[in-house]
Amino acid sequence: MATGSTAFVPDWDALNPIAVSYADSSPLMPQVISATPGGGYVGIGLQKNLVDILGEAEGTLDPGRGVLVIAVDTLTLAAGTTTIKAMALSIMARRIEVDGGGSAEIIQDAGGNPKAMTQIFTAGVAGGVSFGFAGGAGPAPLVLATDQSAPQVLTVAVANPGNLNPTNSIPVIADFLHSPWNLLALEVTQSAAGVLLYQSDPGALEFAGEMLQWVVAGNYALISQSGSFPSVDFDSVASVQGAALAQLNITQAAASGATFVPILSQGTYEDEINSLLQVAQIYDAKISAFRAQKDLESLLSEFASTLSGISQSAEAPLINTLKRLNSEQAQLTSQLNNEAIKLNSVTEQLVPLQQELVEAIQDEFQKELLQTAISILTTLGTLYVGGAAILIGDPEIATVAAKQAKAALDLLEKAISAGESLAETINSGYTSLGSAPTKADAEAATAGADALGGALAGFGETSALLWQVVNGAITSGDWNVNQPLMAALDKAPNLNGFSIGGLDPAAYWDATVIQTEAMVKPYQGKIGVADTYLTMVELAAAYGKSVADLQMKLLGLFNQGMDALDRLQSVLDAEAQWEALQKDLDDKEAQVNGAIGLLERGYNSVKRDIVVAVDNYRAAFLYQWLQESDVQVNASMDYLQLSSAAQKSIKSLEDVLSGTASGSVRPRQNFQNLTYEVVAGPDGLFETVDGKRQARWTIATSDTALADQLSGNGAIYLTETKFELVGGTQSGEVQLGIEISGSFGNIRNGSDYRFVSQPVSMTNNYRPGDPPTFITTWKFADAAAYMTPTPYTQWTLTAHEAETEGVSAIKMTIAGLFLQNS
Repeated sequence: MATGSTAFVPDWDALNPIAVSYADSSPLMPQVISATPGGGYVGIGLQKNLVDILGEAEGTLDPGRGVLVIAVDTLTLAAGTTTIKAMALSIMARRIEVDGGGSAEIIQDAGGNPKAMTQIFTAGVAGGVSFGFAGGAGPAPLVLATDQSAPQVLTVAVANPGNLNPTNSIPVIADFLHSPWNLLALEVTQSAAGVLLYQSDPGALEFAGEMLQWVVAGNYALISQSGSFPSVDFDSVASVQGAALAQLNITQAAASGATFVPILSQGTYEDEINSLLQVAQIYDAKISAFRAQKDLESLLSEFASTLSGISQSAEAPLINTLKRLNSEQAQLTSQLNNEAIKLNSVTEQLVPLQQELVEAIQDEFQKELLQTAISILTTLGTLYVGGAAILIGDPEIATVAAKQAKAALDLLEKAISAGESLAETINSGYTSLGSAPTKADAEAATAGADALGGALAGFGETSALLWQVVNGAITSGDWNVNQPLMAALDKAPNLNGFSIGGLDPAAYWDATVIQTEAMVKPYQGKIGVADTYLTMVELAAAYGKSVADLQMKLLGLFNQGMDALDRLQSVLDAEAQWEALQKDLDDKEAQVNGAIGLLERGYNSVKRDIVVAVDNYRAAFLYQWLQESDVQVNASMDYLQLSSAAQKSIKSLEDVLSGTASGSVRPRQNFQNLTYEVVAGPDGLFETVDGKRQARWTIATSDTALADQLSGNGAIYLTETKFELVGGTQSGEVQLGIEISGSFGNIRNGSDYRFVSQPVSMTNNYRPGDPPTFITTWKFADAAAYMTPTPYTQWTLTAHEAETEGVSAIKMTIAGLFLQNS
């Protein structure tokens, strides 16, 4: 994701006031004031026009010896020539763009000072931009090295005005960044990105990702050189970096095509929404009071106690959110562990099968093509299992896979350092998978798999490290986590320029299966192992997609956890921060702005919590009805809009859980006695796992066996399923355990949906006969308490008390609900 690649344009008019509030209330602001050079001017903000900055600086900036510092996210230049009268010019901007396109020329007039210098720190330029000195040899065009994906420092001195030397050197970047105004600019960018993340707009999400890459890359450079800058408050840097990494995670997790559906309880959800709205109302009222400019003396004198009261109101819901997220991530981690074990087992079984298949082919060219083509599958399997091993703490499942994932991470780091485009590598590999499987295609696909696996491993490693900090805080109750956060960040990989190319990782599995099947199907019926191999490929694909979805959902869940931890710290630190601001800011206007800023920070945090909570409801709605809910909130709403939408979601959730249709939502209809048979292949249905006989199968959304019985309606939910071993010879009671992974599919009107939710494990007991007598069935006690599973998932049946010899099929008799196609 190269900086500036998106056509999305933020609403700067809405974001700039938020950014100003963050800057005004930052502990860095007093440092900026004290460190500003005499006769100099520092312009800080989110998006600013150079002309406006020069207007603000007039009367303060000394033309002969002054230093003009500009520290912003986006600097807008007017087309044509702009002259700046200053001895030195320092610009830090993630993006420099020319208003309306065209070209801009910046001429620095240093009054003949031979020590004049311009220094620019940026990652992206839109339009033609050049810098030069009055009376010099002419402007030097601003040209960035590589692909504009990493921060770069460019320097031009009056002695050599025709030369701009870019460098990605970390010490140089760190040296540039450690100034308080540049650190504050990074914080402002991160805060604005945190608002864009929650605007329900794909363009806003991508733009936020670009902003966050800039913050992460800059902070990484500074942290890696921390020993050289003892005056920098690295606790604060760690807090910004932790939040930025967490938020960057959500921009990557959004690439997954699966929707994470938590198991929602209406009572718990209602309590969560109402407690958050209560805190939001307090913030809204206090901000309105300050903006009304009445009784400012009284408001300022009482502000410390105001913050204390808000802290008490906001602390409990934030801690409850952290505990809930910690519980959810523990459940997801266990789920990922189980799926990774299955994928690892299948991948290991594929290796000898594919070798046997290749050896059975006579044509050497076909042999080479098949060897390179099917090796991609095991590459993906190994890397995905390794990435899962990193996310769940590198357990003893798949030691080899974990090592290969670490190796992929090393390759990723080298690629990043060399300025290679990871998005291009991943997408090129994905495209190659769909081509005829020549050796070149296979090599490109493997390179894409390596980059994708390394990218997931990189963020997985960072997530695992930072969750340790969250878990430690939850366990100990000590929320002062900056030091352990800093220690974790020291170990984290360099994610500068990170990207998964905007690609759903599970899509790689689909493309791999299509390619592998294209190579192997001509040998079906001719080479005995071909049928078995294709069956195992389909199983690997099912587990691989599940692992990929779970990995991405864990990253998204991690984002919520770190974001909540950062907001909790802000709430708990607000009183101390206000005390410092009061002491350092003598000007009453600055104190009022600082107070409003602290309130705005807290208010935006609560808004983001409400958005996340409502998004959980929206996921439940999408799962149940396979269409989007019209109830949504975003971080730019005012209190009345937020309250109205959030309260509406509470009533709508009641309808969702009870299956009540309304408006455009068609009612769900009951069905019963649908049948589905899992037929034994050449090797039978069962294998021995941990001393028990076990069968595994997947029902794909492309399998029409169930939909055909419902006149083509494929949106199906299960309320009860009976399992029967066809051909079994057991006369006594049959005791079966049936599990599903928690990765579900569904299909409606030709659209496929993927979901990640809670795995389900239940029993099914019967006495054989014609018909059999069922003692217990796979049935939910309370349909409204669960996200009712669909049949389109991975099934595992374990024979606890059952004779599996001679079983020719597993018959499922299903009752449940379906949605008609429109």
